[in-house]
Amino acid sequence: KTETGNAEFASTIDTYEDKVIDGYKLDKVENKPLTITSDAAANVMKVYYVKDNFDYSIEYYYDGQIDSTKTETGNAEFASTIDTYEDKVIPGYEFEKVENKPLTISSNESENVIRVYYKATTYNLTYVLNDGTLETENPSTYNVTTPTFTLNNPTKPGYTFTGWTLTKLNGQDQTAETPNTTLTIEKGTTGDREYTANWELSTGKVIVHHYEQGTTTPVAQDEEIVSIVG
Repeated sequence: KTETGNAEFASTIDTYEDKVIDGYKLDKVENKPLTITSDAAANVMKVYYVKDNFDYSIEYYYDGQIDSTKTETGNAEFASTIDTYEDKVIPGYEFEKVENKPLTISSNESENVIRVYYKATTYNLTYVLNDGTLETENPSTYNVTTPTFTLNNPTKPGYTFTGWTLTKLNGQDQTAETPNTTLTIEKGTTGDREYTANWELSTGKVIVHHYEQGTTTPVAQDEEIVSIVG
């Protein structure tokens, strides 16, 4: 890119062609204005360029939607490389993919973007019915974005359903709590879950009348609590 010319002794050269290239910027100019002398080696104007700095960003997406509050920005030298980012996984999500990593800084700041994607984790729901049956099946999976729902209750001949208890969470046994007949799984809940149906034997009261032979008026009666089956 060096340019040469010829000029009259003691004349002045005060201009030069700007030859900046992509990603660079002017740093300094030496010997400007240049006064022509008889020493050709001294008749040199020097123009210096250095790499410029450009903005970049790291964007975070959850189920395909950007969360602008988590976006990070920075500034780096042209042609340098950005190879790391902060992991911003949130409860109920897992890493899916990252785009444009490593990022090589260019002069087009709109292209200087690393995109990190997370997706909602799918969790399993299992049920121990203890010989009960469900008229309408309960969901077998859910995730953190699933709308709030209430479990359908099972039935079992001769027994009364007393409620669901959470017996395992992420494969770990749980301390049994009071059974719940309206067990609701709220939106935002996480983890693989096992729920167990609890039962108690159905009972009823039977009154037994005692009669003397040939009479229609009971002379005594007994009450018995019996199991109801079927």
